[in-house]
Amino acid sequence: MRIVKSVTFLLPLFAAGYGDYWVGGEWYTLKPINSFVVMFDFLGFKDLRNGRGTEGIYRLYMRNLLPHIQHAAALSGKIVQRNGQSEYVPDFGPQSIAYGVVSDSIILFANGDSFDHFLRMILASHSLLCSGFTGNKAPLRGAIGYGDLIYDGNSIWIGSAIEDAYDGESSQVWSGCAITPVCEQFVSENGYINQYRKYWDIAYRHEQDHNKAKKFEKAKRRIVEYDIPKQCNPKTGPVEYGVRKGYALDWTLNVYEGAGEKAFLRSTDNHVKMIIENTIKFEKWARVHNR
Repeated sequence: MRIVKSVTFLLPLFAAGYGDYWVGGEWYTLKPINSFVVMFDFLGFKDLRNGRGTEGIYRLYMRNLLPHIQHAAALSGKIVQRNGQSEYVPDFGPQSIAYGVVSDSIILFANGDSFDHFLRMILASHSLLCSGFTGNKAPLRGAIGYGDLIYDGNSIWIGSAIEDAYDGESSQVWSGCAITPVCEQFVSENGYINQYRKYWDIAYRHEQDHNKAKKFEKAKRRIVEYDIPKQCNPKTGPVEYGVRKGYALDWTLNVYEGAGEKAFLRSTDNHVKMIIENTIKFEKWARVHNR
């Protein structure tokens, strides 16, 4: 992740107080809000770039990865006609969430911390996480963080929510997405986990269409409690490995069996092997215990 260090460096300039700020020749009043922020990183990005080159990575982004990101953030789609063919494209609207991409990192955020914002973040995060298991050899690791945030709608992202999501993302040793301890405390205190499951229970009971009802029942199981593999001191070393009990997203609900192993490039690096093994281990667990 490359964005956090540079963004947090600007903190004293832009967020030292709640006053006015001079940006682009105009004064703006920016105030932090409490929000959910998701941080994702592509695992094995350096090897992928070395293999494809920067131009090849750009083509991969534009043709495959960016559409997945945009569909996840839009939370809605529509069919349009292009060159005489029907195409399903993202349909951004009030339901959508903001996103940003910097090199191998993706940021998603909802403009608030209500249950509705939490629900949208789970939907978007799960959709994006599953896209990493579709054969592009670009698996994702992410974390849903919580805290305060200032986003100017353009290029400035500042706040403890970003730091929490970054710390949560970099501390994991698998391809997956976990809710950080800070975020977990907030959503647990406000009953969001139970509310999330009740939301899909109600939708399931009232849906007459069998196929839609099955989707609602599956959506209820997206959040699971699991021993999340973690690492300490990944940047400075020595790296210490362990687990923490927490909530994570079950990506196996929406992908073919064996996708965990096939998502990665081959590697002789012991740390990468551990990431792959932990991802496969979760898939095997989820296909038994969350069905």
